[in-house]
Amino acid sequence: MESGIQRIGPFLEVTDAEGRRHLFRTNANIEVSDTDCLRNESLITIGNRSFMVLLPYDAIVNVLIERMPT
Repeated sequence: MESGIQRIGPFLEVTDAEGRRHLFRTNANIEVSDTDCLRNESLITIGNRSFMVLLPYDAIVNVLIERMPT
């Protein structure tokens, strides 16, 4: 399965490690953590839901800060 994260207007679409898609507002409480020593998987927690994503921490953070208001 391919996982990922992308912005869609005021939303974030997260595709988890099992291929399921989830849509959240960009202003949700979001936490990102490394999950392995190779740093090629991450855990995203949005609100009270957590998702394993097969992307490195840095790639996720770059999507989150993309086009953020200053």
